[in-house]
Amino acid sequence: MMKQHKHKMYIKLFAAICAIVMSFSSVSIATAAVKDTDVDGLTDEGEINIYHTDINNPDTDTDGVSDGQEILNGTDPLNAGLIIPQEENFTDPGIFGKPEQFPWYLARAAGILAFILLSASTIFGLVISSRAFIKIVPGVDAFEFHRTLSFASVIAVILHFTSLFFDQYFRLTPAEALVPFLFSRTGIVASAGYDIRIPLALGVIAFYLVIVLVLTAEFRAKMAPNMWRIIHYVSFTAYPLFLLHGFMSGTDSKEGWMRAIYILSVALVASLIIVRIVFRTLIPAIRRVRSSFVKDEASSGTPLS
Repeated sequence: MMKQHKHKMYIKLFAAICAIVMSFSSVSIATAAVKDTDVDGLTDEGEINIYHTDINNPDTDTDGVSDGQEILNGTDPLNAGLIIPQEENFTDPGIFGKPEQFPWYLARAAGILAFILLSASTIFGLVISSRAFIKIVPGVDAFEFHRTLSFASVIAVILHFTSLFFDQYFRLTPAEALVPFLFSRTGIVASAGYDIRIPLALGVIAFYLVIVLVLTAEFRAKMAPNMWRIIHYVSFTAYPLFLLHGFMSGTDSKEGWMRAIYILSVALVASLIIVRIVFRTLIPAIRRVRSSFVKDEASSGTPLS
């Protein structure tokens, strides 16, 4: 009874840590939304890293139309010759920005949440397969948590890319979100400096691999063990793919707190991979060699030292 209570405490502690990290990321996003020095509807971060406009001037190209409105109009906020000047009232967009900007912030928050959930799901998958922590986290508890996190991560990923369907700048289409390398628009550069087409394609592929992982986990009992193992291990490549997708395309990838999340995720996954190799490969191999040695000694009649 005490052991069961202890195991539940570990699960609750991990869930609390995840909740704290997610809350921290949400607060950071809200802070980024508030910081709009020139009140033009674009955050300072977006102006510096994406649009390359002046954070202290609401109308960088001085054509009478604010930078934010030009982005919504599909015109260049750096080129005054492309539109007819019109009157614009500069109003404070508030904590969540203008209504048109909500899909963008929702996509960012959902993307960060999806990364955390996918990382946690990967971590618990390795905890299960390594069998090194079975006394701390029972296999049944770890599997249920792994399963729940996997489903939650799929929902977060879907929310992440469907939000971009309604973003007036990005204008992602369902086909572009579901077909790798279909997104062909040029000139869209992520805040980290990468052409958005590459990380977008990696994200689409990773999404399908995650779906395969979830489905194979659900129907494991109906699959041949070897087939399940091969499919599940190949699908594990989803982790480096969604890691690259997040780092290369994430608006917050340059932020210290986001990089800390990436580093923590990679460190935990890498450590658990090593633990799994040790407990599932090296230790059994050493035991087999030792057992074989003992048998040889016994059959030869040589006394064991």
